[in-house]
Amino acid sequence: MITYFIYFAILFIFIFVIFITVKSVYKNLNMKEDLDIINNKDKDEYIDIDDNKSIPSLTKELNELNKLYQEGVINEEEFLKAKNKILDN
Repeated sequence: MITYFIYFAILFIFIFVIFITVKSVYKNLNMKEDLDIINNKDKDEYIDIDDNKSIPSLTKELNELNKLYQEGVINEEEFLKAKNKILDN
């Protein structure tokens, strides 16, 4: 009888450990997805250029081009062509 009690206690502890492990892994996966979303958002942001005279013309043109691309006005191919044209000048 004591043997069954010990087996039950071990089984209970084992299930508890598995539950805690799965819970923490799931939480870390969600945190990783959230960080990926935050990092991608930061990469897509651009500088606000509302008539700021301190921003060089090149930067201003690139920001305007990025804005058009982000809004879907131009596609990726057009974006890359225009960016290369701006950078070559």
